[in-house]
Amino acid sequence: MDETAVIDVALGANTRIIDLIKVTVDDQGPEHFAVLAGIGIDAMIMEETDPRLKDKFGSAAYFVAAGKALRRLPVHLTVRLDDHRPVKRHAMLCAVGNVGDLPSNLTLIPGARPDDGLLDLYIASPRRLQHWLRLALRLITRRPKKDDQVDQHIGSSVEITLHDEHAHQLDGEVAGECSTLTAEVQPGVLNINVQPADTATQARATRVEGSQLPRASGDTGART
Repeated sequence: MDETAVIDVALGANTRIIDLIKVTVDDQGPEHFAVLAGIGIDAMIMEETDPRLKDKFGSAAYFVAAGKALRRLPVHLTVRLDDHRPVKRHAMLCAVGNVGDLPSNLTLIPGARPDDGLLDLYIASPRRLQHWLRLALRLITRRPKKDDQVDQHIGSSVEITLHDEHAHQLDGEVAGECSTLTAEVQPGVLNINVQPADTATQARATRVEGSQLPRASGDTGART
C-alpha cells in the first residue's frame, strides 16, 4: 500500500515468471486470469453487492450481498479434471486457483503456487452446521479435516458444467453468467516485477511451502 515502494518494484529489476490460467466460457473467446476464478458464493456476492451501499458502508455491503447469495445456493455442477472421471457436486464454492493466498491473510488453497505449472481445483460443498465448522477449521489451520466436504485437487485442465447458468468471477471481477467453464494452465507465460526477497517474504514463502500437502497415493492429480 506504499506508493513509493510500489514504484520501486515496478521500475526494479527483480522479476518472477508465473503461470496464467486460460479460461473458455460457453462459446466465447478465451480469457486469462492470474489469481482465482470462482463459481458460487464468491461470484454471487460480487454480483449482488450494491456499489452505493459499498461506498456508504464499506465491507458491510458484502454481508447484505451474502444474504441474497445464500438463497441461490448450492450450485449443481459436474467437474472433470484432466482425464479423471467426472464428479457431481452441490457446491457453495467451486474455485480454480493459480495461487492460494487471498487478502486479509486468508489461505484458501494451501500449497497453490503461481509458478508450478499446475492449476488448483477447490470445491466446498458443506451441507450441515458441522461441515461449516470443519470448513472454518480447515481455513484457519490450512489442513483438511475429516468429512469437511471439500475436494482439493491439482491438474492441468478442468471442465466445469453447471446444471443452470450462474455468475462466475475472474480475479475478483464478475465476468457474466455461464453454463460451462473450461480452464487450462499456461505454464511460465508471464514475467512480472516483484518485491526483492526479504525476511517477510521469505517467511511467507516458507509458510506456503510448509503447507503444501502430499499427493494421494496412486493419484497424480490430488492433494489429500
